[in-house]
Amino acid sequence: MEIRRARPGEEDAVYALYRRAACDEYSTWNDFYPGMEEIGGDMRADGLFVLTEGNMIIGTASIVPENELDVLDCWQCHEGSREIARVAVDSAYRGRGYALKMVNVLTEILKEQRYRAVHLSVAVSNVPALRTYKKAAFENMGEAELYCSRRYYLMEKLI
Repeated sequence: MEIRRARPGEEDAVYALYRRAACDEYSTWNDFYPGMEEIGGDMRADGLFVLTEGNMIIGTASIVPENELDVLDCWQCHEGSREIARVAVDSAYRGRGYALKMVNVLTEILKEQRYRAVHLSVAVSNVPALRTYKKAAFENMGEAELYCSRRYYLMEKLI
């Protein structure tokens, strides 16, 4: 198992993983999000990461360069933060702590780059993801209605 930056040519595999994850009972994703636009933006920003087993991509997560969550008032740290987004693990590999490993690796990368905090949003209904972020020591800073008028917890980890 390896967690690394996505390479050119892996976009279709990441997209296929997103589509499978969108069918999950806890997912708020749909047929359009996340899509190739998000994948391309994350690739250009060097922020798309994959979890591989052999030649298979079994997980993905992104460090978002433009943190749209920064405008919210709930954060302890308003400057020097980045957002982790679009965390997905193939259903055949869930329950093994892989999402937690990806989040921890991305957090360490941000810490090495001297960021002070990591922000993320997680759907209130996404119980497995919420459990992962709590294990990764993220703190719930509040709740907001975002993306398609759904309720999300706003979580932060100071690093």
